[in-house]
Amino acid sequence: MEYIHADRKPEFLTADRISRAVAVFDTGSPDYGKDLKTVSEWAKRHGIRLYTVNFEFKAKRAGAADPENTVTIYKDEINIYGIPANTGLKGLLDDRFDLLICTCNGAEKDGTMPYPVEFVVKCCNALFKAGTGGRTSLFDMCVSGGKDGNDRKNDNAEQVEFLLHTLSTIKN
Repeated sequence: MEYIHADRKPEFLTADRISRAVAVFDTGSPDYGKDLKTVSEWAKRHGIRLYTVNFEFKAKRAGAADPENTVTIYKDEINIYGIPANTGLKGLLDDRFDLLICTCNGAEKDGTMPYPVEFVVKCCNALFKAGTGGRTSLFDMCVSGGKDGNDRKNDNAEQVEFLLHTLSTIKN
């Protein structure tokens, strides 16, 4: 719990002023590939160095290696308290980012995120935290619901696109 930044004051930077961002994904989401591509292209378009945290809620495969700037957290790396024990994640949590984007829509039956995802969001040292669905108290900006205003979990790709569009158009 030493990583939680309770005294953090959110600071929004326009997309052209963001230099480093971290994005959190659930690889089990049906929109994972699309979300990853959308966020990566958005970051590249704005000249943002993107780091990713992937939650793979399965056991680690032998020989699995992460690409550069990516940390994958496997089910067997999460302790009984729901805290990920991954050396790559420790290094990432020690770092400082301008923006955190969480695309993990509430996967639990009550609409909340799994605790390991919540832990990473709380502990990441980012100036501004934005996310889709889940608990809005975790984020400085949160997007939920679909085009018609209904709160549907299957609209995650649409929510991510709207979130990135909003981050690109807000001016300080």
